[in-house]
Amino acid sequence: MRRPRLCEKRSGQDRVIIDVFGVGAPKCGTTWLAACLSEHPSVCMADPPTLNYFCETRPWPEFRGTAGLGPDWIAQRFIHCKSGQKLVDISPTYLQDESSPRRIFEHNPRAKLIFNFRHPVDMLQSFYYQVARESPVPPTFEGFISAYPDVRRVALYYSHLRRFLDLFPSEQCLFLLYDDFQKRPLDVLVACFSFLDIPADFRPSSLHRRVNVRRVPRSQMVVALLNRIRHVLQDRFSKQLWDSLVWKSKLYR
Repeated sequence: MRRPRLCEKRSGQDRVIIDVFGVGAPKCGTTWLAACLSEHPSVCMADPPTLNYFCETRPWPEFRGTAGLGPDWIAQRFIHCKSGQKLVDISPTYLQDESSPRRIFEHNPRAKLIFNFRHPVDMLQSFYYQVARESPVPPTFEGFISAYPDVRRVALYYSHLRRFLDLFPSEQCLFLLYDDFQKRPLDVLVACFSFLDIPADFRPSSLHRRVNVRRVPRSQMVVALLNRIRHVLQDRFSKQLWDSLVWKSKLYR
């Protein structure tokens, strides 16, 4: 019978326990890692892999949020899972959110955490191109940083990491580097599988596949128009109702 693993009564509200959290940073290989983990028979990835459920803020305001959708919603994200599989949520937004460490700890203090890191400037530049796909931004990376200086906070890895390490012991944490993904992806995956206590001899088809490749919108005018339409719709609904509408209509895809 397919069902998510039932949560212990410890949390009181959550109906499932998530075993593993990929907490970021963004644009540091998290999409590739999620693709590889999703193929492992001992793993059940959330649907979609990035839930953003345990954070209250986002590195960019246009990114979708789900914090208020409730325990029934989070349980549905794992309804396809089989008994015995490890439940995994990989959400790069968790790293910089001040509330995420505490909320994840309250959900499962024994959770394993995977941290992805990359040279901060390279990460921010890649983040800029992601934002530009759905929001009107300055035409250059330098202009983007100048116009939105607060976005640099995403790259303050040490400050973000300390909040997690104040709650979770280091043996529950795995630290991965983007450069290692590029140079020796198999070694990284073997280390990851071993950390999760799942068979390390599995070889996913996504091992050497490029995912989440940088794309530049053909028309910034279209991006601006779609962004304007989204804002008009958001203004007509409460945040929780809008988030619920996005998920029920599968607009997140």
